[in-house]
Amino acid sequence: MDKDKNNLNLEIDALVIRLQQDDKEAFSDFYNLLVKQLYRYLFFSVDKHDIDDLIAVIFIKVWEKIKFYQVKGDASFKSWFFRLAKNTVIDFYRSSKVVYELKDFLPDNSEKNDPYQNTKEKLMQEKLKKCLDKLNENYREFLTLKFLGEFSNKEIAEILKKNESSLRVLQFRALVALKKIIEEEGGIDF
Repeated sequence: MDKDKNNLNLEIDALVIRLQQDDKEAFSDFYNLLVKQLYRYLFFSVDKHDIDDLIAVIFIKVWEKIKFYQVKGDASFKSWFFRLAKNTVIDFYRSSKVVYELKDFLPDNSEKNDPYQNTKEKLMQEKLKKCLDKLNENYREFLTLKFLGEFSNKEIAEILKKNESSLRVLQFRALVALKKIIEEEGGIDF
């Protein structure tokens, strides 16, 4: 898996160089590499009806700001990208001044034909969403990046501008808090 991540990071770095040289064809490849991970991050952060708009805004911002991106130490481009995404979500909330609730925790799998399984998953998602909504913002954001975004602690530290050792404590506390809330809600059948 680390090898796959390294290959992905190398591919992204090569595309960034091409993007900084105004290579429009590279943008399509770049978009395809990161859009699913961005979607998973946004799915947990905003109302699902706003996701497509935010994806467009984020990629437009990347196109506009890519020329100013510079490698800083060990920080990866993905960290810069998701920090930009996080700030765009914050700006979105500020400008809309509307409180959004998550409709689902996981993407809708409409391919499934089993109504019982679909209903069971929908109920599980709603219950899990309700539990996650009760977490404080720091815990919720960390768990989103770690388990939905599948980011490493190093990448999360860069995105959240925290040190890695404090993330271990944050992860422990977030999981304990989530477990407590799930138990108070009567558990969740996975």
